[in-house]
Amino acid sequence: MFQQVQDDEPLHIRASLSQVMQARRQRMRDEINHLPEARLKSEPVERLAEEMAEKFSINIPVLDEASIRPASREVDIDFFRDPTRRCLLHGTRGHRKGNRRSP
Repeated sequence: MFQQVQDDEPLHIRASLSQVMQARRQRMRDEINHLPEARLKSEPVERLAEEMAEKFSINIPVLDEASIRPASREVDIDFFRDPTRRCLLHGTRGHRKGNRRSP
């Protein structure tokens, strides 16, 4: 079902969430179909459902957006050759200060 990939690739590159969910759903069906009949009759359905939900749940990490602090540094922006700018008329020589942000 999944392509062969290198181990250092993130999960979102190796497979989509829908592929992972489909594979888990199939494994859960297989396990339920192989449960002994005596266990299905003796245990409460709620308990079996909780056990399956715990075993086959997918823990999706939550991104803490509040703690993201992109790095910022001052750079010179060169627009001297930009035909839409009139730097020669304004005496700016085609350079301005700006901030570059990186993740």
